[in-house]
Amino acid sequence: MASNFTFNSIQKPYIRIIEMKRPYWSTVKRNISEVPKRIGGRLTKTDMEPLVIPVTVRIEADSKDQLLDRSEEMASWLITDDPKQLVFDDRHNRAYYAVVEGDAIPEKEIVSFSTLEINFICPDPYKYGEEKQAVRIKKLTWEDYKGQTWKEVATDGN
Repeated sequence: MASNFTFNSIQKPYIRIIEMKRPYWSTVKRNISEVPKRIGGRLTKTDMEPLVIPVTVRIEADSKDQLLDRSEEMASWLITDDPKQLVFDDRHNRAYYAVVEGDAIPEKEIVSFSTLEINFICPDPYKYGEEKQAVRIKKLTWEDYKGQTWKEVATDGN
């Protein structure tokens, strides 16, 4: 099955991912201060740069006119002022918050398809998964739990 992505809760069926260079993490920058009369230094600050995800896609169409129409449709979908949720089909349980950066010059353009590289930049370099529900246990000693299952403890007996 061909891979695709969802951006801003929208997925286009005529787009297929050809190649993706998804880094495991963003570039980490360390600020190390020198300490007089000591070997090495002292870590004073750690920064993470925005995460850049280059994605090469194939846009499919039935005609040259439809291909040009789809390129305009993609521009109105992908160009946003604020970061929007980006989810890739191969990791549907992880989301990034991204904007598109750079141009969209096709590498190849044939009558029924074109390929181009899209650069997604994530100002927040973290990826997010589904939210977990925190369980708050109110009782304080093991004796208070005697005879209860974990489900009863977690739901306060309900």
